[in-house]
Amino acid sequence: MSEALSPKRQRVRRAASLLLLLAALAGGALLVKQQLGSGAPDRIAEGVRAPEISVTIPGSDGPVQLSDYKGRTVLVHFWATWCEPCKRELPVIDEAAKLLAAEGGGRSSSGAAGSIGADAAAAVGSGSKGGGTGGTGAVLAINVGDSRGTMNEFLSAVGIKMPIASDVTGEAAAAFRVNALPVSFVVSPDGRILRIVQGEFKSVEEILDIMDKAG
Repeated sequence: MSEALSPKRQRVRRAASLLLLLAALAGGALLVKQQLGSGAPDRIAEGVRAPEISVTIPGSDGPVQLSDYKGRTVLVHFWATWCEPCKRELPVIDEAAKLLAAEGGGRSSSGAAGSIGADAAAAVGSGSKGGGTGGTGAVLAINVGDSRGTMNEFLSAVGIKMPIASDVTGEAAAAFRVNALPVSFVVSPDGRILRIVQGEFKSVEEILDIMDKAG
């Protein structure tokens, strides 16, 4: 003969059942989240494949992707105008980019410059403009979060000549798990991260030495 539960016990049982149901739902949601994110790296580290990113260089027709630099060592550099170390460092990056482009012969050298749209290739591959996809070493400098007006005003005031990509939404920075600026990633010709440099470069020679060893 079964014993009827008191109203108090019934409430306790219902509450316990509800908690078990919520726990099961939470566990299922966590499993789904883990499965969906299983294809993305948990962290960025030296030796792992660099994430594919797509950024825009003002004045070019189409976006520039990191994979466009396949076959060359690339310094992927993130900076912003509100970052004082970034502002000190950018002229150093600019000079290093110019020298790397000159060493590679600009657009006339072999490589993946032809895989980029004509205007974008002209912007990032010309030795006369610094930066570049020509040769064996290149710089992809990416401004994070600034409006293009703010970015261009700063570049004009400082006299930066290399093309600067714009990452207004921060998507490219997020892909590289950037949490402090400035930061640079040396990416190998086959797309792997060889070196992560958190903080500013002090000299052009330091950049060229790192790129030379990576190449």
